[in-house]
Amino acid sequence: MVEHRFVVGREEKQTIRINYSATRGKASIIVNGKSIVVVNGRGLRSLSHTIDSITVAFNIGEKEKHKVNIRTRGAFWNHFEAYSDNEMVYGA
Repeated sequence: MVEHRFVVGREEKQTIRINYSATRGKASIIVNGKSIVVVNGRGLRSLSHTIDSITVAFNIGEKEKHKVNIRTRGAFWNHFEAYSDNEMVYGA
């Protein structure tokens, strides 16, 4: 299981946690303790190197709104980047 955790926002902070299990092929995105996206299946894995990366986009915040893009590469999510309003906020 791979876990990434980071915070988005200045006034209204949003804690985002990403959990990924390579054995089950399941990823979940949790914002402030609430699951917002669960992705299952082979779509998460690069098949014959034809899929270079996967991007999941969503909006968060009530008063301070942010567009978040999470981009991953590799069958085991070994490369991970998160952007908030087109600015990198986390990379691993």
